[in-house]
Amino acid sequence: MLFAACRTIDNGYRTADYPTDNRRPELRYASVVDKFGKWKSFSARGRFELSSEKESFSASMQLRMKKDEYIAISLRPALGIEAGRIYMTDDSLYIIDKVNKCFIAEELSMFTAGFPVSISNLQDIFLCRAFDIDKGTCNARDIGEISFSMPDSMGNFEFSPKNMPLGTEYSFTANSSNLLTGLTVKRGMEGVIYTVDYSEHVIIGDLAMATHINLVSHIDDSNLTIQTSLTPERIELNGSYNDAPPSFKEYTRIPGDMLLMQLSNEF
Repeated sequence: MLFAACRTIDNGYRTADYPTDNRRPELRYASVVDKFGKWKSFSARGRFELSSEKESFSASMQLRMKKDEYIAISLRPALGIEAGRIYMTDDSLYIIDKVNKCFIAEELSMFTAGFPVSISNLQDIFLCRAFDIDKGTCNARDIGEISFSMPDSMGNFEFSPKNMPLGTEYSFTANSSNLLTGLTVKRGMEGVIYTVDYSEHVIIGDLAMATHINLVSHIDDSNLTIQTSLTPERIELNGSYNDAPPSFKEYTRIPGDMLLMQLSNEF
């Protein structure tokens, strides 16, 4: 029944096209989380775009992740030569400019506008998976700990874990095909501080993934927009990767806004 609801596209992967079962979101939730699948490592090529109100850059990228350990993004503007690297661990975010031999080092939550995610949560964000910030990836067994909205006229509905971090609320959106299409994070009087939009879903192995991911962080009254596009035919699951943490020998630590300005000139 699952495969009958999918269409094959030229690259051999199936586009995600699931039928709507009914208008009860608590029953549809199981269909949403069933598409998260299992993985140990992940690799993909595509493009990485980073922009603020004043600066922006775009480059070809190679993204690699090892479950619960790290996210590594290699930035390659031309000829496949690595000019920059982003490396994330459970508590740290590093962005390295190899051309000018400088870097920034911040807490991982800088990537999510202060929303206190772990590396596992952030990997779920990249893989189009809903999560409980304390318990990890959502699954059908935790339905009693999830709140649901009624579907709208288009069949979209929202759900969120009942246990929220102090002062923060977050919710996920699923469409009429029971595919995850968004994440919204709100904080107190600030309102929305972080959003993720997913589109162009495909089926890879037993995972339903988005091949277009748009992330927007609202930091200090400005917008930091991170957009990542993945190329489905270059996705590899469960390969053998062991990307080493970056070395900063002979590198200079600089403020984040200065690094963004330098990268925008290079890429």
